Amino acid sequence: MTDLFHILLLEVVTKPKTPYSSGSEHTIYPNNHDSTKLFKVVTNDPIRGLKDNWIEIFKKYPKYFPTIYRSNDKGAEVEKLDTNKSDKEFDVFYDDTETEFYDLLDLIVSKKNYKPLLKYCTNIITQLSPEMIPAFKRWIKLAKGISSIPMNLRPDIHKNNFGYDKKGNLKMIDI
Repeated sequence: MTDLFHILLLEVVTKPKTPYSSGSEHTIYPNNHDSTKLFKVVTNDPIRGLKDNWIEIFKKYPKYFPTIYRSNDKGAEVEKLDTNKSDKEFDVFYDDTETEFYDLLDLIVSKKNYKPLLKYCTNIITQLSPEMIPAFKRWIKLAKGISSIPMNLRPDIHKNNFGYDKKGNLKMIDI
C-alpha cells in the first residue's frame, strides 16, 4: 500500500495541478482519483511542535471537522465538504445581522459572553429570514461544539471555512 507521502508526491508535486483552494498555512488540492476527497498540504505550519495539531483535532472530533482518511506531517487526505450551501447561509446571516453574525460565532468559540448578541441575532433572523432559523441553529450548535474542544488554536471563523458533509452535517474546514 502506498503511504500518503508518496501519494502527495505523485498527486501534488509531480503532476501539475491547480490548487482547489489555499490559505496562509495550507494549500488544498483535488484528488484526481476520488472527487469526494481533497489533499490538504502544509505550506507554512507555525503550529508544528505545539501541543495542538489540526490533524489530530480533526481526527478526534469528526463531528465538527472533515474526516481525515490518511495523514502524515506533510498534510492529510480529507473529506470534501459542500461549501456552496454553507456560504449561502453565511451570507444571509451576515447580511441580515449587518455583520453581527460573524461576531457572534467568534464570541461563542472564544468562550466569551455571547448571549446578548445571540438574542439579538435570533430576533433579527426570525424577522428577516424566518425560514433560515433551522440553519441558524445548526451554526450556533457547531460553534458551541467547537468551543468545548480543548485546544490552543483559535478557530478561524470566516465564510469559506465551513461546509456540509454528505449526511447534511455542518462542519468547520479550518482552525
